[in-house]
Amino acid sequence: RAHANFSEYTPIVLLLLALVELARGSALILWGVAILYVLGRIAHAFGMDAEKPGPLRLAGILVTMLVMLGLAAYAILIAYQTPGLLGGGAGMVIRTA
Repeated sequence: RAHANFSEYTPIVLLLLALVELARGSALILWGVAILYVLGRIAHAFGMDAEKPGPLRLAGILVTMLVMLGLAAYAILIAYQTPGLLGGGAGMVIRTA
């Protein structure tokens, strides 16, 4: 089940990382989040290997979910701060006739 869990969440995180990078997100933040995600997945794998669910599994789950939510929020923030993208930012011009 640990492998299936990894294959369910990793594509979503990779897609979010790619979208944020394409939107000119901070490279330092992207590296930090990616490393945090990998560490969370390693913790989850060790937690799944234990006799009963333990703190490592919970930590892995929490890190995975927080990384996904954080990347999604960061992507939305970038979209609304970029002029001309989704109508956000200071570049919005209203023309009147």
